[in-house]
Amino acid sequence: WDNQWKGDEDYLKWLDHCLAQFWRVLKPAGSLYLFCGHRLASDIEIMMRERFNVLNHIIWAKPSGRWNGCNKESLRAYFPATERVLFAEHYHGPYRGKSDGYAAKERELKQHIMAPLISYFRNARAELGITAKQIAEATGKKNMVSHWFGASQWQLPNEADYRKLQALFSRIAAEKFQE
Repeated sequence: WDNQWKGDEDYLKWLDHCLAQFWRVLKPAGSLYLFCGHRLASDIEIMMRERFNVLNHIIWAKPSGRWNGCNKESLRAYFPATERVLFAEHYHGPYRGKSDGYAAKERELKQHIMAPLISYFRNARAELGITAKQIAEATGKKNMVSHWFGASQWQLPNEADYRKLQALFSRIAAEKFQE
């Protein structure tokens, strides 16, 4: 098997062709395990990164391998007592960048799931006429208003800030509805 290529360059060229086909047939949520020898593992990993998102470089130790029977003194280099496994996932390829849309899908899902909470926060603020300045003064955080009350970069306030917002909203609501 190992002797069918003229050399490392020939083998890597063949493997690159295989990786192109793997990329073509691998489903978007698919993953790939590629076993490789220790000597070319780094070259193969770099080549794989052109088409795949390499998640792990696994080193499989073989403690009871053939190398145990070798005469250490006669070896020119350490005997390969490990095998490399590259674990990778699909991405859209070298011409579209490594983004598979996961972040965009996550953002979209977060907005959909959190929509009732975002609406609750925004409606309460609008109904009471609370300004960004009042929120910043109450929490001590002037740059978080857009995150707590906007849809594009929405972030849930931490417990301490939520309590401060509750106190502010309750105080303003009490003042507004006492009139």
